[in-house]
Amino acid sequence: PALVALAPPKTRSEIEGFFAEEVSAIEELRDAVYRRLCLVTIDMSKVIDAIQQVRWDAELGVRHSPYVDMVHERILEFHDALDQMHAFLSPAIRNFLVRSTLLHVIEQLVEGYSRIKRVGQNTPLLMSNDLDTLIKAIEMIPGMDLLFAHHAQDFIRGYFLPHDSPTAILEWVRRHPSYAPHQVQGLVTAVLESGSSASTSAASRFAKGMGMSSIRGKSSATKDILAQVHEATLDNELPSASITLKSLSA
Repeated sequence: PALVALAPPKTRSEIEGFFAEEVSAIEELRDAVYRRLCLVTIDMSKVIDAIQQVRWDAELGVRHSPYVDMVHERILEFHDALDQMHAFLSPAIRNFLVRSTLLHVIEQLVEGYSRIKRVGQNTPLLMSNDLDTLIKAIEMIPGMDLLFAHHAQDFIRGYFLPHDSPTAILEWVRRHPSYAPHQVQGLVTAVLESGSSASTSAASRFAKGMGMSSIRGKSSATKDILAQVHEATLDNELPSASITLKSLSA
């Protein structure tokens, strides 16, 4: 407004147009750069691979899974890098980088959990132990806390769903729209198949004993549930897709 007031009347529209278009575009570009920086700062691809190597149908143990140490090490490196740049980062930008990066970590943990194929009754307990261990480790790093841990915690609770209750499964799906459709499909598929694994194994042994070919593939009931899950998750959106720079930097 001050610049517009100082400008000759015939150029005021040009100045207003400049702020409306160019300046706003610069802000959007800045946000995009910061968001991209958070995605590449901590590489989670090997962490996701490590999650797949865990025996999630095993008995409960006292030690956490190896991927937890991988994440903790990456976050320590990230914290050290921020400290080295403290003279160049305003508090608001540092807050944004920390929170957005940790949100990225949480979302990628969920991505890893969603790819698990074989689960058992202890799976959510094993996951919870891993996540609790990671949260406690991160809270010991100055200026770090997993504000979005609930995103992973809620997803983990989904593995407690009863495999024989489509109503309960679909109700949970509709109450949790902040997960990508393929992540929800992965969780539901794992839950359903965990319930049918015992009967499937028995049927396979019977078929083999009778000299018959085993039948593979999902049952019609499972396909029907997954189709309903697909419909219910079409508008799902990850937290990082809608959260603003302003809210993360406050």
